[in-house]
Amino acid sequence: MLKHYRDYTIWLLLIISSDTMTNDRTKINIAELFSNSAPVKISAPMVRDLPLIVQFAADNCDDFVKAAEIVYTQCDGVDLNCGCPKRKTLDTNCGSALLDNASHLAELIKQSRLRILDSKFSISVKIRIYENLKDTVDLCQKLQSAGVTFINVHGRTVEQRHEPVDVEVFKVIKDSLQIPVVANGDVRSLSDVHYYHQHAGVEGVMVARALLENPALFTGANKTPADCFFHWVSMNVQMRKNQTYDFCR
Repeated sequence: MLKHYRDYTIWLLLIISSDTMTNDRTKINIAELFSNSAPVKISAPMVRDLPLIVQFAADNCDDFVKAAEIVYTQCDGVDLNCGCPKRKTLDTNCGSALLDNASHLAELIKQSRLRILDSKFSISVKIRIYENLKDTVDLCQKLQSAGVTFINVHGRTVEQRHEPVDVEVFKVIKDSLQIPVVANGDVRSLSDVHYYHQHAGVEGVMVARALLENPALFTGANKTPADCFFHWVSMNVQMRKNQTYDFCR
């Protein structure tokens, strides 16, 4: 659907790394990782023609690297989520819990980069900011030194939910690094994308809810165009011809 309007890099929903370790498997169809929670279960392999990043939650190098190895041939990189504030994630010492120990997080990335030898396979990290901006910059610089490919920055603290994002935070972080920075939070239009790039100098933006509401967002359309609905229906009809679905009731 997204490719119909523009090329993107796709991030999959967050997966707990240990969930990929069942039955000592060395490979798994990425679609299977969502089969227990998705409203539609897809048994056929995923078809992708856009860059794909698989987002994992892990609290140690072994789990993260093993998860990366399992999906390696099906994606272009893995992202360690250190921003999720949900209780389920925190209970596994993952997500934003990793922000409590910046040195441990940097070492996790360093060891992962040493073990994942393909330099073209990206290892990124998604973080939230600290109350103290200097601490955020220090963390990002540690991650850069550890070998992270790029950093996704959600412009809120762990405690914040819907407070406005301060774009100046992205600029300060970007100016302190030599690696790409992707900004996340409060992007609701194409003009927001241009503003983030021009004001903060970030190389990209990560968008979730606004793009789910309007897949044509980055064409400049402020409302979901009618052809988007027709294209979605057409895609679903075609997919049902080629794949096996088990609809959950």
